[in-house]
Amino acid sequence: MIPKPHNLDFCFLATASTRKEIWSYVRSRALTPLAQRFYVSNTNKNLCCLILGVDCPLPCPLFRVYRFFFPVAVIASFGVRVYVSIVAGGHLTNYIVTQSRPFRTGFLPNFLMNIGIVGLGLIGGSIALDLRSRGFDVFGVSSRQQTCDRAQARGVVSEASIHLSDMAAADLIFICTPLGAIESIVQKLIPHLSADTIVTDVGSVKTPIVQAVSDLWPNFVGGHPMAGTAESGIEAAVRDLFVGRPYVVTPTAETPAHSVEKVEEIARLLGAKVYRCGPEDHDRAVAWISHLPIMASATLVAACDREGDRDIVNLAQHLASSGFRDTSRVGGGNPELGVMVAKYNRVELLRSLSIYRDSLDELISDIETENWQALEHKLKLTQQARDNYNL
Repeated sequence: MIPKPHNLDFCFLATASTRKEIWSYVRSRALTPLAQRFYVSNTNKNLCCLILGVDCPLPCPLFRVYRFFFPVAVIASFGVRVYVSIVAGGHLTNYIVTQSRPFRTGFLPNFLMNIGIVGLGLIGGSIALDLRSRGFDVFGVSSRQQTCDRAQARGVVSEASIHLSDMAAADLIFICTPLGAIESIVQKLIPHLSADTIVTDVGSVKTPIVQAVSDLWPNFVGGHPMAGTAESGIEAAVRDLFVGRPYVVTPTAETPAHSVEKVEEIARLLGAKVYRCGPEDHDRAVAWISHLPIMASATLVAACDREGDRDIVNLAQHLASSGFRDTSRVGGGNPELGVMVAKYNRVELLRSLSIYRDSLDELISDIETENWQALEHKLKLTQQARDNYNL
């Protein structure tokens, strides 16, 4: 049994308190604005009492708000033990956050973590919805105030704003912007982050992103949830989007192990199947099963539209059913995504397109020469091969 800390920094009672009353109490403690936000954001209907304590051989006012005045690693160097005690449902549970060893975000129970989401679209909004339903406080940033307002109205995030500085209280930040914006977003975030903040992304290309961002922020973990729909924007965000779907994490040899583990833990909480591989292997694999299909699907639609007889085009449009729907879906998605994957995964996409073109040429040759046996053999092989994919 962990003893109660004998030198309590504060006891923050929030039972049945309104948000206004909480703010009044916190301000009366003369805490820093960042600390005020931390305490308020971590107070909800499931958390009746939060006690942060310091068991310290030295006078403790210096460490009044341990996480925001000093890194816990500094406090630990003085032989300090920092406790987090939770009183919920009448039960007291104590956690030792650190005991003479460096602080890691991973030491905290999940419901004490603040999650930041930059980019409140389909993926960012869906991550936020799922994590909020699992007890996390989620803060969002969007470039448009209208998106922020709608995200709060839908309950997607706890709070939202257009200011990246509001990510300062986050322990783990998801960058859910288009590929071309990820590096610049991280550059703008850095002045607001503490050294232990974990940053991850959801981009569908990893090698150039991981290389660029890891140089800016060593505590970066490349990530790619393999899920989505043809829709986009905050209104497209849904719960359980990632359940049963792959979530790829792409660390390098220099990526902190505990940060990788935390991102993987969060991905599992989303219900995803977690895979770990290098950024280069990721890009080569997704060129086949994600980026090539975008281009193949787009060219299918474009080829249909090039039919010279517009009456036939009109008839085909009315007759289109499930087969055309399934094969054309990704080609009818966000054009910006298609351009970005071609730009950032150019080499691997060109390689897969070249091999795809060779396969098409073989099919054309079989049909032109009426080699039906060869064509049937190829179609039997693809029928068998398709069963090997995670569909």
